Amino acid sequence: EKPMERADGIDVLINRIHCADAASALSSWPSQWIDAIVTSPPYFQQRNYDSDFQLGQENSPDEYVCKLKRVFREAKRVLRNNGTFWMVLGDKYHRGRLLGMPWRVALALQDDGWVLRSDIIWHKPNPMPEAVNNRCVKSHEYIFMFTKKKQYYFDADALRTNDVRKSDVWFLKTASLKEAHFAVFPEELPALCIKAGSKEGDLVLDPFMGAGTTALVAQKLGRKWVG
Repeated sequence: EKPMERADGIDVLINRIHCADAASALSSWPSQWIDAIVTSPPYFQQRNYDSDFQLGQENSPDEYVCKLKRVFREAKRVLRNNGTFWMVLGDKYHRGRLLGMPWRVALALQDDGWVLRSDIIWHKPNPMPEAVNNRCVKSHEYIFMFTKKKQYYFDADALRTNDVRKSDVWFLKTASLKEAHFAVFPEELPALCIKAGSKEGDLVLDPFMGAGTTALVAQKLGRKWVG
């Protein structure tokens, strides 16, 4: 399918937050006009946002994975063929069992046509305290990097920092927000993804905008954004 040029009808979507169901909004947008996707979907049964339309409060891991597949199937369509998709996702314990949610989602997306290029460990030097004495305290989350094709835009120089050193373990402290959004990732995290996966002037999508960190960082880095 021919990539969509940014002409009339596209500009009205750019640099704006669209308050809508992610899958439905994406399905109404044209194909191949996003350069990079950087996002962190609501984690499975982690936060209740008190909405009938929320994602994350499904009754089973399978139902949660199916909903995410629907969103990211549309995200794949709007992404340019040389684009990258970066997803931050944490795990969940249920009745003493670690569910392996990040990998359930990653493998489901791989089966759905995404090319899984990298699994990155986000190591947190300041993890949330846990009252446990029968297992290790969780101090990491996953960042998965997906593409549509074998050839794609990637700036390896962007990952040559003291905290990353071009490796697949990123040492980044967690962030907090006075406005009481409970799941904010640090600005350094989307900044690395955006710089590695896009050029200045490119367009970055976050289908789960949350506190707006991805948009804020994209704008600081000279990119356009949509959420």
